[in-house]
Amino acid sequence: MIILKNLYKFRRSVTERLNFLLSSIDRYNCIYNEKEKENKNKIESEIYISTAHDQEEINSLKNAYRFALAHYLTFDFNIFNLNYIHILLNEHVTVRTELIGRFKDQNNYIVNKYSNESNIIVRCTVKAEYVYFEMIKLIDWLNERLNKKDMHPLIIAAVFCLRFTSIHPYVESNGRMSRILTTIILLKYEYNLFNNGCLENVTYLMNDEYVNSQILMQIENKMKYRTLVLYLETYLNIIKTGYIIELNK
Repeated sequence: MIILKNLYKFRRSVTERLNFLLSSIDRYNCIYNEKEKENKNKIESEIYISTAHDQEEINSLKNAYRFALAHYLTFDFNIFNLNYIHILLNEHVTVRTELIGRFKDQNNYIVNKYSNESNIIVRCTVKAEYVYFEMIKLIDWLNERLNKKDMHPLIIAAVFCLRFTSIHPYVESNGRMSRILTTIILLKYEYNLFNNGCLENVTYLMNDEYVNSQILMQIENKMKYRTLVLYLETYLNIIKTGYIIELNK
C-alpha cells in the first residue's frame, strides 16, 4: 500500500504541528484520566450518541459500543471479529440482510450523508474483488504496530481509520465501523475519553473538516505524503476537540 510507504517517511520526519497535536492530546488525556479516577465505573446509560442517525441505528450503534467497551482489552483484530461488530451495528436492518457481517459484493463510494445535498460522493473506494486482500494487509499492518509499539497510538488509529474508510469493505456502516474500531485501538492505549461514544459525536460535529480532508485525498488520487499529513492533522484535531468538549463540561 502506498500509505505504508509514506509512513516510513513519516516516522523519520514528523512535522512540528503533528508533534504539537500529539503532545497536546496526551496532556489532555492525562488530565481526563485523573478526573475519571473519581468515577471509574462506567455504566451503559452513559453511552451517548448524538448524530443524524435514526433511533434504531443509534440503538444498534450503542450495542456495538457496549461490546467494544466490554472486550477492548482482549479484542483481536481479525476478519471474524470485524464482521461480528458489523452484525451488531446492523441489528436494525431488514433489507439485504445477507450482506450483514460480510464484505461488499459490489463497488461503492464514500458519501457525505450529512451534507445538505443528497449523498455527495467524496471518494472512490477499493473495488469489491480486492477488498479481502486489502483488509488482510491492513489488519496485518495494524497487528504488527500493536505488537511492536513502534508508532504513536494516535497515529496508528488515524492511519487505520483512513485506510479502512478508503477500502470501504462493507456495503453500509463503514464510517461507524471505522470509529468503533479506532475507539478499540485508543482504549487499548488508555485514551479513556472514548468510552462513551465520544468519537462518534465529535466526528459528526466536525464533519465538514473531516470530509474536506477526504476530498483532497481524492483530488490528488494518491495518498501522498503531503495529503497524508493534512489528513492526520484533521484527525488529531477531531480527537483534541473531543477532549476540550469533555473537559469543559
